[in-house]
Amino acid sequence: MSYSATEYRQRLEEFVWLLVPMAQTGSDLIGLGEVIDALSGFACDGGAHEVAITVSLTLGFRAKDGGVESGALYTVRVSDEGIEFDVTETYYESGIGSDNSSRSMGSIGWNGSVDGEPMDWFRGAKDLIGDDAEFSVSRDHV
Repeated sequence: MSYSATEYRQRLEEFVWLLVPMAQTGSDLIGLGEVIDALSGFACDGGAHEVAITVSLTLGFRAKDGGVESGALYTVRVSDEGIEFDVTETYYESGIGSDNSSRSMGSIGWNGSVDGEPMDWFRGAKDLIGDDAEFSVSRDHV
């Protein structure tokens, strides 16, 4: 099933609200608020948009078992390019080294274009809520 850019934005905002109980500090809450605020500026009117701040939200985990660590990081970025979804899988084994693999899960342009299938990102990220996952928010002023 395909969704419009507006429907994806609404689903993403609902998803961010689900993370509020995971916040451990005031800075965490401020970061989630900045993501929601950036999403509220999203409009599919086809016009050019200037974003004063690029906001990235990453939700993920790292599991350790002896000398092996693995994890997954689901990241969404809201910028003047639109909304981008990606996932990074990490693997480390003592004595062998590490391997990281990132892939784009799709994007939504300010003009309403949808590239890829962001719903796959939502499914994977939602599965992490309630586990040992943590989130972080980064902000870059443009």
